[in-house]
Amino acid sequence: LMLRKQEFDAARHCLQGTRTQFERLYDRRGLAVALYWLGVIAKEKGEEEEARAAWEECRAIDLEMGVRGGAVLDSLAHLAMRRGDSDAALDLWRASLTERREIGDLLGCVHLVGSRAMAAHRLGQPERAIRLYAARTAHRAQMGLSLL
Repeated sequence: LMLRKQEFDAARHCLQGTRTQFERLYDRRGLAVALYWLGVIAKEKGEEEEARAAWEECRAIDLEMGVRGGAVLDSLAHLAMRRGDSDAALDLWRASLTERREIGDLLGCVHLVGSRAMAAHRLGQPERAIRLYAARTAHRAQMGLSLL
């Protein structure tokens, strides 16, 4: 709720306390979730290096626990694009798409195709962007998501 109201400092304070509790309890999944949201807050505040660090720590925990298909790879990819590192962004999106396919997350796959279309557009590849946006639209329609 605090994030929706853009009360980032209050949300960060709560999440930092939550993070500390998860660390004390050795709750790795809870810690990963707290780190993900701390990264979101940092990104929203323009603290991109802090966001990257939180998301990379989240990803390391995900890998340690065998969690696949999480949103953290997409978040890291968008951050890489903002830094101008399109190669890293595309690698992260490929990895995320592979993981989401493997676990059967069709909606996540559709979302990632949209992210890759945006990247193609930003990289001056309009034909590729159009193909990817068209594929995303077709898949959304097949899933009954054409209005979302």
